[in-house]
Amino acid sequence: MSSLLQLQQRTSLWKSSAHIRRLYSSEALESDFPKPDPKYDETIVAIPRSKSGTNISTKERKAGRVPAILFEQEDGQHGGNKRLISVRTTQIRNLVNHLGRSFFLSRVFDLELRSPAFDEYDDILEKCVVDCDLQSLW
Repeated sequence: MSSLLQLQQRTSLWKSSAHIRRLYSSEALESDFPKPDPKYDETIVAIPRSKSGTNISTKERKAGRVPAILFEQEDGQHGGNKRLISVRTTQIRNLVNHLGRSFFLSRVFDLELRSPAFDEYDDILEKCVVDCDLQSLW
């Protein structure tokens, strides 16, 4: 009688583990997550800059741009790569107004790095995904 009980326990354990494997398979996990709303898909357009400092940042702000630093995780134990960029102030303000400040700070964006004299038809120098961590917006 005890062997029958053990067999039932093993069978129920096997069924439950198979259920768990099926439940946590990659297809099931992907289908359970909410899909991002395309209404909130935004691309931040930035230009590279060569200099940093208080005076340069002041000039950037007067020109209607937000000076920013793009940190890369590669070689992060030694500080990583830091690249200086500038983003249009109006674009950032519009994003914050559209998304809300907390949502803006808690998501990732696509970033297009373009040449300094960019138009809509200029070549894109680089595309990447960024996480915004703002110290001071304006």
